[in-house]
Amino acid sequence: PREANLTATGITVGTRPYMAPEQLSGRRDLDVRCDVYAAGAVLFHMLAGKLPFSGDGLSLALAIASGTHLDLGELDPSLPEGLVSAVHRAISVRREDRWASASAFATALRSAMKPMDAADTEVVGDAGMKKLIAQAEEAARKRRIDRIRR
Repeated sequence: PREANLTATGITVGTRPYMAPEQLSGRRDLDVRCDVYAAGAVLFHMLAGKLPFSGDGLSLALAIASGTHLDLGELDPSLPEGLVSAVHRAISVRREDRWASASAFATALRSAMKPMDAADTEVVGDAGMKKLIAQAEEAARKRRIDRIRR
């Protein structure tokens, strides 16, 4: 089928603002932490209304590689510190500094959301957070199944 030829070894495929530094650099030893990075970048964008890194082309790649992202807490001081920290950790330039799994990231997000009351939850969009957490958990579940099948 045609779909089988969509990607090939040595070809980088993705949306650059959401790609982990190791993906952009063409490393072959990618793991789940690339997905954690992407989820963190998407969540950052959802919460701030801005991408964590600015630029295009080479300047964007350099910004991502250097880890010089905007500060989510400065962009929206009303966000809980735990939420800001969890997202910042997810988009760490060094994959060793990121959450080890989507489940760990989801747990940190849930923990950060617990102290919030109902009014504060509306600020970050409770439905959006629940959907993102569910997607992260589903991705982690699929990866576990794929590992078992191998």
